[in-house]
Amino acid sequence: LRTYGAFGVKAACTLAAYGGPAPFLQAFETEGGAALVFEGELILCGDTEELRQFAVLCPGVHTVLCEERTAALLPFPTVRTGVVMTAQGGGEGFPPPPQLDSLYGMITELFGISDPDKALYVDLSHRLRHDASSALCRDGGCAVVHHGPAGSLLTAMGVLEHLRRRGVGGSLAAEALRRTAGPLWLFCADERARRLYGRCGWKEQGRYALLTRKD
Repeated sequence: LRTYGAFGVKAACTLAAYGGPAPFLQAFETEGGAALVFEGELILCGDTEELRQFAVLCPGVHTVLCEERTAALLPFPTVRTGVVMTAQGGGEGFPPPPQLDSLYGMITELFGISDPDKALYVDLSHRLRHDASSALCRDGGCAVVHHGPAGSLLTAMGVLEHLRRRGVGGSLAAEALRRTAGPLWLFCADERARRLYGRCGWKEQGRYALLTRKD
C-alpha cells in the first residue's frame, strides 16, 4: 500500500487501527492495485480494469474514493474532487489526545456530520485508544492524524466559521506536521485550504475524486 500514495496510506491506517479484516472492514489485493471497504466507503489503490469492475460490483458500497482519472471511467456521479498533498513530518510526537466528547462535538459541528448510530464516535474512540490516531483541539479548531505503516493522514482538520482568518488553521496544520513522524498526506477540495497547506510545506501529488454509488 505504500506505493499508492494517500489512497494506500488511508487504507493502511484503517487496517493498522483494526488489526486486519472484520465484518465492517474488507481488504482486497490484485495485480497492480488494492482496495479496501470500510463502513460503506471503497478506497481504490491503483487504476486497473479489475479494480474498476470491483467498484461497480462490490456490495455494500456507498462512496468510492479514487484517483480523478479513475473516476472518469466509473459510472457514478461525483460528489467532489480535489488535490492530494504530502509533506515530511518533523517527528516531535503528539501530546495526549483531547477529551473524546469535546473532540467529537467539534468534528460534528465543523463538518455538519449527522451520526445517529455513533459510528464516527466509536471509530474515533477506537483509534485514539489504540494509538492509531492523534488529535489536536484548541482555539475553536481541530486536527486528527491517522497513523499507519505507510505514513500518516491528516483528516478532520478545520476551524469554526466565526473563528476563521485568525491563524488558527495554519497553526494547527503546522503543528500536526511538526509532530508527525514520516510523510503526512491529505485530501483537499478547498482552494483556500490548499493555499494554507502549501504555505505550511505540503506539495501537490495528484488529484482525487469522491463518488457516490447507489445500487
